[in-house]
Amino acid sequence: MTTAEYSLDNNALFSDDFHIWTLEWTPDGFVGSCDGNIYFNVSTNDGYWNKGNFDTRIPGSDNPWEYGSKDAPFDTEYYIIINLAAGGTNGYFPTGSQSKPDGFPAYTQPW
Repeated sequence: MTTAEYSLDNNALFSDDFHIWTLEWTPDGFVGSCDGNIYFNVSTNDGYWNKGNFDTRIPGSDNPWEYGSKDAPFDTEYYIIINLAAGGTNGYFPTGSQSKPDGFPAYTQPW
């Protein structure tokens, strides 16, 4: 499993305070935590090919990392881009609100 859900104690909201999110990448796998509480722990002992269930999802496909280490394809120099996106309008744009960016005519918000 490479995903996990995490909630704060007592139904607290994440927006009530700042939080420290950590993703630790070690030779043994990945550990995810929030404010020091581990909620995600993935061992790479069986390799990423098996983690991806490629044999089941794409039957007959060849493992391009067959002769690499258990960390293949991440056993060479690698760059990772991490993006965090949070969405929703949360009432900031009431129904029927209008926007007038500089130099453009007013328009009704599509949401």
